[in-house]
Parts: sequence; C-alpha cells; structure tokens
Amino acid sequence: MITEKLCPLARTFGVKDLQAKCMGEECALYRTLPPSASEPSFKAAIQREMACLAQEDGKGKPAKNFHNKAVNNVMKSPEKYGVKQERRGYCGLGGRP
Repeated sequence: MITEKLCPLARTFGVKDLQAKCMGEECALYRTLPPSASEPSFKAAIQREMACLAQEDGKGKPAKNFHNKAVNNVMKSPEKYGVKQERRGYCGLGGRP
C-alpha cells in the first residue's frame, strides 16, 4: 500500500524506481501492529483457546486460569485462530504512534 506521505529515505535507498513517497507495507522499515485486544475475533479466539487448554489440562481448573497462555498462543499465530487482522502499522523510522 503506497501512501502519499513523503519519505526521507525513499530517494536515498530506493530500488530502481526512485520515488519520494512512503511505500507503506512494502518498506523494510514498516512495522505491523499486533491485533487489537478489542477486536471481536481476537476475543473469541482467546475464549476458545482458554476452553481448549482447560479441557486438555483435565484437572477441572476454570478456563480463566489459562488466559495468559491462551493470549500467548493466539498472538504467535493469529491467522491460525481465525483472528481477522486489519493491516495496521507505522513507519519504523518515525516511531510507534
């Protein structure tokens, strides 16, 4: 996704077609943000993973005891858990918003 924002490095380190515009996700400096914790598909994935972990444990512990492990599992591979990822990110040179 190429944006209209100017990039101070694009003209210095550009490939064959030099340009002054931000290259967005195509740039090596672009950083993708993790899924938002308020995203409904993320919340649902966490709930499902907590239930699965509690069932696998087999010791009768409540699912909420597995929240941290469930979050870690989902964050490692959000696509695997059906988390809809809106492509959000920022310029690594400019810093995190």
